[in-house]
Amino acid sequence: MPETPRTTAKFTPADLATRGIFQILWRRQLVLFLSVIVCVATAIVYITQATPIFSSSARIVIDNSTPPILSQILGTTGTGMNYLSTQCDVITSTPIVTQAVGTLNTQQMPSLANVENAVGFIRSTLTASVGRTSDIITVTFESPYPNDCAAVVNAVVGSYIDNQNQKRQNMAGGLLKILKESYEKSMADRALLSQAIKTYREANPRITLQDERTNVVVQKLMTLSDALVKQQLEVVDAKSTYENAKALMSDPLKVQQFIIMRRESGVGQAGAYSNEMQDLEAQRRLLEARGIGADATVMKTLQVQMEILKERMSAAEKRYVESYVAAAQQSYLAAQAKMDELSKTYDEQRDIVVQVNNASQQLLTMLGDLDRTNKFMDSLDTKMKEINVNNQDSTNVNIQILETAKPDNNPIRPKRVQVLGISILVGVMMGFGAALMQDWMDQRLRSVDEISAALQLPILGVVPHITGGKTAMARGMEVHVEPMSEVSEAYRTIRTAVYFGVPEGQDNTVLVTSPAPGDGKTTMASNLAIAMAQAGHTVLLIDCDFRRPRQHRIFGLKDDVGLSSVLAGQHTLTEAVQATAVPNMSLLPCGPIPNNPSEILNSQVFADTLEELKGKFDHVVIDSPPVNPVTDARILAASADVTIIVVRADKSTRKLSENARESLLGVGANILGVVVNDAPRSGRGYGGYGYGYYSDRLYRDRTSKSGSRSKSANGAAGTPEKNVTRM
Repeated sequence: MPETPRTTAKFTPADLATRGIFQILWRRQLVLFLSVIVCVATAIVYITQATPIFSSSARIVIDNSTPPILSQILGTTGTGMNYLSTQCDVITSTPIVTQAVGTLNTQQMPSLANVENAVGFIRSTLTASVGRTSDIITVTFESPYPNDCAAVVNAVVGSYIDNQNQKRQNMAGGLLKILKESYEKSMADRALLSQAIKTYREANPRITLQDERTNVVVQKLMTLSDALVKQQLEVVDAKSTYENAKALMSDPLKVQQFIIMRRESGVGQAGAYSNEMQDLEAQRRLLEARGIGADATVMKTLQVQMEILKERMSAAEKRYVESYVAAAQQSYLAAQAKMDELSKTYDEQRDIVVQVNNASQQLLTMLGDLDRTNKFMDSLDTKMKEINVNNQDSTNVNIQILETAKPDNNPIRPKRVQVLGISILVGVMMGFGAALMQDWMDQRLRSVDEISAALQLPILGVVPHITGGKTAMARGMEVHVEPMSEVSEAYRTIRTAVYFGVPEGQDNTVLVTSPAPGDGKTTMASNLAIAMAQAGHTVLLIDCDFRRPRQHRIFGLKDDVGLSSVLAGQHTLTEAVQATAVPNMSLLPCGPIPNNPSEILNSQVFADTLEELKGKFDHVVIDSPPVNPVTDARILAASADVTIIVVRADKSTRKLSENARESLLGVGANILGVVVNDAPRSGRGYGGYGYGYYSDRLYRDRTSKSGSRSKSANGAAGTPEKNVTRM
């Protein structure tokens, strides 16, 4: 038989395919089940203990149709997402929320009754966002109380609409007042000019204006008149802007709204402080984010930083507004200075016309003044009609509420089905990982394939678990006592594997050992010897376990004379070898336990004795101590023809089994294969049981290895294999 390669099998995670993932999960089903139960129980506790959070939303559409003159003053020339994003910031701003809180009966609202800073609490969960594919703004608030959610959202939306309408009405009213004052003054000037022209015509009835309009001096005067009219309109606009800018300084709420609305519009000097304002706003949001879930110490530090940041923001906003007011004042003064200059030039040109021209030219001058006044009044009238404060649609913001907020009794958090689903998934994943990890850390050999892969040795047979609570004597003589049992058939299968696995003349001495105590090697040795004897061969079972001899107890014989007595020269083999109740089978018990077992077994006397016994019996089965604890098994393996390693299912470990294999190969042992002992009758990983289950497969495997050897064996339980012949 070719020598088995001396390579150590290392069981790696890749061998999980061999072991079978489903087998591992089935073997560790309790771990998987407990993991799922724990995760589901945790989820149920979370669902039952967590405070349900409800949400309500309102949807609005904003039409930014503001008259041009108001757009310039209000800074609402921004369009698209910039404008709508700005409005979202306005909706969630402190002034709007403060105004909304003032309309709510907070003492009757459970979510706000015990809150010290209701505005800050609302702002922490109030959101306003623009749709991805539409211009609809959605305002949402979350709270443990569904009625409070709807009330807060509706109050905020109402406050925003009122604030926008009031602001535009105030701005439009102030501008209209200035326009009306200018219009009334112009009406008085026009009345005086009309009366003067009438009086002059009555005093000079023959005055004609034919061809006088072509006079160069008069044309220059008319040009100056048109320029003066245009400049007067610019002065009116500049004055209106300046007056509204000054009005901002007296109202902090208007200042904050002005800052928010001009921040993204790009109007005027909005860009001069945009970087500073954006940086401060980013710092504020960062501090608010850090405050979520922070402890008291961190919160106190954040509050101090927030106060400093608010002071910096207030100073920046003040500088921004002061800059805006200063710019408006400069624009107004420049326009006024230009108008004064044009007026002076116009007066000088008019004096020239008066001096140079005749009475018709004087009349023409008066008519020019009247024409200029009429044009100025027409412009003022157009602007007043554009504002049209009497028409609410032109000044009020066109905000349409598509959906009002309503209480929703279905909580958005926690989502019970989702939490339970995730808990089951997490439980399965954790259980799967724990099962694999536990199985990987478990060094016990769990299946035939795993044993074969770990030891790189053929499996000679699998002995099922012996049921019924039998004694050690009954288990050791199972093949003799119950020859028709599945256990007996398994031992006969192993006997067949030994016959067909070893060439002729090389199976006289069979050593049975195991990696560790308790693997069942003693029971294996006795039953294998009985099975061989039942095949019609003379068999001698030698108990070489000088540490814990058991064979004499199994067969009910005395142990006062045995192998140790023979090796010590106290008795002969004839005196030591005892017949058993099994035909064709004898036992050489251990005898008195010596003090130096290893030295005795390693002596020439033992070698000579073993050689003598081989000549007297067809087969000599040796029961040795385990390999790893002592060296006895290695000494015996070097002398035996073949060695069988017995491992115990679900008990023997990979490391000890591999060490035993390497130790035996190290002394030149001819390892025939492995016997799996005490396999669970469930069959998981160890196959089934019954007559002939292993025979056909093992016959084919062993016959292909031995080549020239042929045996015929009767597989019927209890029938001696007397017709076995050797080639």
